[in-house]
Amino acid sequence: GVEPHFAKGRNTKLVFVSRAPIEKIQAYQKRLGWDFTWYSVFEDDAFNKDYGVAFEEGAKEVTYNYEATDPSKLGKDMPGISVFVKGEDGKVYHTYSCYGETISGGDDFLDFTPLGRGDGDPESWVRRNDEGGA
Repeated sequence: GVEPHFAKGRNTKLVFVSRAPIEKIQAYQKRLGWDFTWYSVFEDDAFNKDYGVAFEEGAKEVTYNYEATDPSKLGKDMPGISVFVKGEDGKVYHTYSCYGETISGGDDFLDFTPLGRGDGDPESWVRRNDEGGA
């Protein structure tokens, strides 16, 4: 999976958030052999609403991708990516969000993070799973 590429020397963690019940998520992960962190907001989707990818039923207007939008033109949930950083003070800060973006690989996720790929050479961060290093 992609998660080891984030953990080794990047001080970055990739997690997913879905509205499905955690039992359903875990069964799906097991079936596909996925081992990344995946959270459920099935009981309380305030996170999805706070970050603009889920909307209140019956709303006349919602904000998606930083624009006021007619909710009848959107699904109940929409795709989005949010990035957070843990500050030296221990607090977590929201640094970036994008919506409807296409992601083609792990390097795209790293580009969204505050430290990016972490160096000036675009290919120097690429390593095989058994190659350590910063």
